[in-house]
Amino acid sequence: MKIAKPVWMNQDKKINIVVVGDLMLDQYVDTDVKRISPEAPVPVCNVSSVFYRAGGASNSALNIQLAGGCTHLYGFTGKDEARNILVGLLEEKKVDTRGVSCVDGFDTIKKIRLSSERQQIVRVDIEKKFDFTTSYRNELLRGIKKLSNIDAILLSDYGKGTLDRDFIGSVISYAKERNIPVVIDPKGNDYTKYSGATVITPNRGEACLALNLKNDSSVSKERLAKELKERFGIEYVLLTLGQDGMYLYGGELSEGIHLKAQAREVYDVSGAGDTVAAVLALALGSGIDVIEAVTLSNIAAGVVVEKWGTTPITKDELLVAIDNYEGTSSYGAGVKSKIKDLEYLKAHIKTKDQRKKKVVFTNGCFDILHAGHVSYLEKASRLGDELVVAVNSDSSVKRLKGQDRPINSEENRAYLVAALSFVDYVVIFGEDTPKRVIDELIPDVLVKGSDWKVENIVGADTVIKNGGKVETIDLVEGLSTTNLIGKIKGN
Repeated sequence: MKIAKPVWMNQDKKINIVVVGDLMLDQYVDTDVKRISPEAPVPVCNVSSVFYRAGGASNSALNIQLAGGCTHLYGFTGKDEARNILVGLLEEKKVDTRGVSCVDGFDTIKKIRLSSERQQIVRVDIEKKFDFTTSYRNELLRGIKKLSNIDAILLSDYGKGTLDRDFIGSVISYAKERNIPVVIDPKGNDYTKYSGATVITPNRGEACLALNLKNDSSVSKERLAKELKERFGIEYVLLTLGQDGMYLYGGELSEGIHLKAQAREVYDVSGAGDTVAAVLALALGSGIDVIEAVTLSNIAAGVVVEKWGTTPITKDELLVAIDNYEGTSSYGAGVKSKIKDLEYLKAHIKTKDQRKKKVVFTNGCFDILHAGHVSYLEKASRLGDELVVAVNSDSSVKRLKGQDRPINSEENRAYLVAALSFVDYVVIFGEDTPKRVIDELIPDVLVKGSDWKVENIVGADTVIKNGGKVETIDLVEGLSTTNLIGKIKGN
């Protein structure tokens, strides 16, 4: 399974992602250890270097920015040197920090890690419990609502107090009204506050805690994901499983999808969850299908765990990893996931004024898939960003072609078309023509074979009236299902 270059990297327009959550500064103290202290049985650490990294929600923000997005960060810091260092790290990479508020009496959360030869010796957390007032959170919410264009929202919850139930609910409600996906990196044992989110990304331990289950091998990933989705009203659950990869369940998936881990050698898992949530939000915000978005997140996680310290992924690193990627999702799941009903497609590709991708549409029976079909569909895919193929149902084919057709069932025909890498979605329709589908989707480009005149193409009037184009493509001469059937019969 090859993954294409992410669409946000091909666009001039930036994808705007709002990140809200607990902001932290990570300090790394590298040391040389050559002896044990005579005062106590502890190593004597001679400091060789000190460096800082953005942590928590700040790390998610940097991941999005460096991977090619445009991040608007919201959260709280104190009025201290840690804030100055953290904001400096973020602004150096062009993260929008206007939503980062100073709070009187609050100390910026800081995590200090002492290590020697890339082995962490101890972590020291500098943080105090602080009760943020509703007025502080309302200030964040007002700032978010002032943004003119938001493509996705990421809530990075470390349980440090930035995100409370009311605030999370307000953000999710605001996003749902505007059809903005919400990704949540969760914390705690009460996931009811995340109800209505698009995706949550707990690890196995967090999932067990939320469901009040013992974290052992007797609890399957399938059970965890399904119960989280159904109990808390979340569209998709992405369960991160460390060395065992990830498991996605929800939406239109009748079965979950398991993706194996991509890392070749793990140096440090610090910040890997931030990277997963960040790339997922960026991908969904750019209109990428959830399965491909999760695949990109899995690839990105495999890169960052090979680095030392909390380190975000860069655009170039992600592109190299994509080029080297070999698909490891469950067999058949990726193909079947392309076959959608009309209601799903309407919600996914959105209206013409909302969508970020150019949608190409064509249709046919595709009874016996042959080289002519493949050539035609490949050419059609080049006319836009997403290719939607409508396939006639069995009853429709019988009415159009006769009682001895189709040769292959609608499920098999749809599956074969969906297996083509350049086809993004397949929808089965039962009418004699795809007019209803075209009227509902209003594609940007409508495609038929060159044997059709534009004025006779069903749906052409709808597409042209809405500012779209109708294109005809030359067919491979002599190749047709009817001719193939004739040869098989010896005609």
